[in-house]
Amino acid sequence: MNLGSKKAIESAPIPESGQALYWDDRLPGFGLRVTAKGARSFIAQGRVNRTVRRVTLGRYGVLMPDEARKRARAALVQMTDGEDPNQTKRREAALGTTLAQAAEDYCRNKRRRDGKALADRTQADIRRHVRGSFGDWQDLPLREITRDMVARRYGKLADASLAQANQAMRILAAIFRFTRATTKGPSGEYVLLDNPVDVILDAGLYRGDVPGRRTRIPMDKVGTFLAALDDARTSPDSHPGIVIKASAAMALMLTGLRLADLLERRWVDVDLDDGTLHVADTKHRSPRTFPIADQVVEVLRDLRPLTGSGDFPFAALFSGARQGHIREIRDGMAPGCNAIGMHITPHDLRRTWIDGVNAVGVDPLAAELLANRKGAQFTALSTRMEHYDDTIDLTRYRPEAQRLADWFTDQAAKARSPQDGRPT
Repeated sequence: MNLGSKKAIESAPIPESGQALYWDDRLPGFGLRVTAKGARSFIAQGRVNRTVRRVTLGRYGVLMPDEARKRARAALVQMTDGEDPNQTKRREAALGTTLAQAAEDYCRNKRRRDGKALADRTQADIRRHVRGSFGDWQDLPLREITRDMVARRYGKLADASLAQANQAMRILAAIFRFTRATTKGPSGEYVLLDNPVDVILDAGLYRGDVPGRRTRIPMDKVGTFLAALDDARTSPDSHPGIVIKASAAMALMLTGLRLADLLERRWVDVDLDDGTLHVADTKHRSPRTFPIADQVVEVLRDLRPLTGSGDFPFAALFSGARQGHIREIRDGMAPGCNAIGMHITPHDLRRTWIDGVNAVGVDPLAAELLANRKGAQFTALSTRMEHYDDTIDLTRYRPEAQRLADWFTDQAAKARSPQDGRPT
């Protein structure tokens, strides 16, 4: 067939199924592929080290015959020289992969050791650092990010926040490792030869780990803090947004749960009659149904009029909220922080709940389960419970959850003055 003739190309028969190949009379290896749907594309076919390789040059109409012939000749020369054009294209594409593209590929395809995808919170951290810590690098090919650039950026980030700098560099290193492992050249060689983040350790630039926070509410101020939250939650003068956030803070303090495990819950996850809260995807990727004390049921029940027909108890009331629920509770915690004169974070409430466990004398195993903790500290305790990983329904520990909530609300009652019922 004369593939220089538009008439010949357009009159090439369409197969009933699959595809048909038609070869050029003048240039061996230059052909036309026609599919059952009528799509026509130019191809080049040759041998690379005795193995047949076929390259798609472009679709007819977008690519004209004369240009297609030139591309075919170039591809055939490559194959004669032992180079696979398809591998070359993949290698060039990999060399041009930008940080933003590599990060999205990592988020989509990286799997944990248990075979599950990265958690939403992990993906959110990755995207936050790519857009923030490395915002001016997003469109740079990975191969253009050098060790010197990484060294200087780490220093700049660490000056602002060492914890965030360390996290940013862990993420950047992981993206490079993943892209390097999944991208190979024509001969199976690595396209990315270096992980520039290695410079931090190689050059002795690492500034050390950041000690974890140990802040919690002092035991003699627990009641004052909780009473202030309750007042903000129930005051008719409180803005509805403050009511929702103060309610969330109070629920955190009474349950010991993580912030995300609470804020992301929908009403369908809550059973107010049975007093349960179901978390389908906890931090440790295992579903759990938690018992909630009567006080928490009351907090949630009081939110119903505010959220109306919405899906979330801790709803974001402003229009345009992307997720439907609030994402932080700083304003709701402010009354408690002001009452005790301390800055307290949501996770500090979790540590305070653990202090309550010690004060009440709740069994450590029950506390670990109710707080959904898992790790080295839990290993010894887990031996007391057969098939722990199959434990989904934790409502057997309702008495412990209720004792803890009772203790916290008793502290709040003691903190109130007899004159007006407000925190002292």
